[in-house]
Amino acid sequence: MNTRDLEYFLSLTELKNFTAVSKRFGVSQPTITTAVKRLEEHYQTKLINRTTNQKEMEVTRAGEILSNRAKEVLQTLRVTETELEHLQHANIRFGLPPIIGNLYFSQVSGQLLEEGLLPHLKTTETGSNLLLPALKRGEIDVALLASLHPLHDDQVKSLQLASRPFNLIVSPENPLANRQTVSFKELQAENFISLTGRYIHPQALKAYSDFSGITPHIIYSTPDYAILKALIAQNLGVGLLVGDAVTPDDHLVKLTLTDEVAVKFNIALATRKGYVTTPMEQELIDTLSHIKELYQ
Repeated sequence: MNTRDLEYFLSLTELKNFTAVSKRFGVSQPTITTAVKRLEEHYQTKLINRTTNQKEMEVTRAGEILSNRAKEVLQTLRVTETELEHLQHANIRFGLPPIIGNLYFSQVSGQLLEEGLLPHLKTTETGSNLLLPALKRGEIDVALLASLHPLHDDQVKSLQLASRPFNLIVSPENPLANRQTVSFKELQAENFISLTGRYIHPQALKAYSDFSGITPHIIYSTPDYAILKALIAQNLGVGLLVGDAVTPDDHLVKLTLTDEVAVKFNIALATRKGYVTTPMEQELIDTLSHIKELYQ
């Protein structure tokens, strides 16, 4: 059995047509047929049943089981190939969301420079919703990630570093600025500025929306939280943001949300489960873990 046979079979279960699979891979139809026969002989079971026209087929129960496992095997092999290729380079493929980078990573970056690690970081900067899949695919090896709940994933080994509250952010000119607390239900008439879906903030906004039973009127979404703060400062709308992101220089007011919504800005240090870290990567992980001490 070889991995190419599994790739052919996986495509066959998807397309359910031998001709379509042969065109996808640029091989003859008998090549696909032979690959399936090899797999059936190897596992001593029927994987597909041909229909009467001999071009289409239906997958047996055994075929469905093999298809599901083949996806896992091929994905693991792709990740392994990426990891082995990376051994040739003395860099750390690191995932860093912009908000976490500015607020939390920056607090240990001086130490990383002293340790000689900072120049070796090959950093991918984007939202956590994109970094987590990239970590699983083997495109990055170490990441700081945000999530609404403590990170639990079968493919990821993680260390919880902090759990920070979301706040409502308003301009000093907004009437709400005179208050310290607000319930989300009171925001029905407000315009909202939101971050885009690569961040976890839209999910947090939806959680508050579902809890309160109101739908926020989002007038603009941005991938840059600095722009979000600038627009709110101009009193163009209000926004939901992790409170730590607001500084005195922003000229903004943050209010505590009284709704008992079980979401927080959770920060985790993550690697792939089963990934063998290099000494340099382990040193990075040890240093980043100190962030936890800052928020205990």
